[in-house]
Amino acid sequence: MALNKKHGGIDEIEALAMHEEVIRDLYIAYARRFPEHITFWEQLANEEQAHAGWIRNLLRNAEDGELEIVPGRFRLKAIETSMKYLRNEAEKSRTKEIDIGYAAEIAREVESALIDRKFFEIFETDSEVLQDTLTALQNATKEHRKKVDEFFKEIKKSGN
Repeated sequence: MALNKKHGGIDEIEALAMHEEVIRDLYIAYARRFPEHITFWEQLANEEQAHAGWIRNLLRNAEDGELEIVPGRFRLKAIETSMKYLRNEAEKSRTKEIDIGYAAEIAREVESALIDRKFFEIFETDSEVLQDTLTALQNATKEHRKKVDEFFKEIKKSGN
């Protein structure tokens, strides 16, 4: 889905929410592909859906003028490219033979990229409440990376 550029950075916020939902969809695909690990993947998927909700709450604050978008922080094209990649990986899990190690590695890459690209630093606000939400998003993403890293290590240790 292509995103339209709108004044004020609203599309950047919606793009981030959509990105979280596409990550959720990937984790749901992994839950279906690897039912022996369904609890792990579904928990991550549910948390990604919650993150999208948090971001959409920020969208309302941006529309109200309480939140500023850092100009040039990232390009919508980069988010669209990432979403296309994630959708392709979800499709691959449905149509090709992949192993759990591969899935765990992709999840590690996804969670690390969100942190490394500092997606949530797109926002500026003086509002303590909004700043708390941004901090919670960053911390939740770091927690996901930690969970996925631990899962990846367990998978590798078991020889999968």
